[in-house]
Amino acid sequence: MLDGSLQRGGEVSVADDGPIIVRASRVVYENPWMRVREDAIVRTGGVEGIYGVVEKPDFALVIPMDAGGVWLVEQHRYPVGWHHSGHN
Repeated sequence: MLDGSLQRGGEVSVADDGPIIVRASRVVYENPWMRVREDAIVRTGGVEGIYGVVEKPDFALVIPMDAGGVWLVEQHRYPVGWHHSGHN
């Protein structure tokens, strides 16, 4: 297990409104199945914040579908550099 100490970041991910810089990261909870970390981030314009990230080795994804297509919402997940605009 990790000790939860603060780790220096500097990683950059790009969101719709610009880059997100990870200044520091620390593990706040961990067990054999998952880990939760807290990232100290800086958004565009210098706005600081905290982003919680759940890390899991395996996961399931559910995508609701009907005859008209796929239903998704717009979201950005900076830890994996993923963005979806909600279009089907």
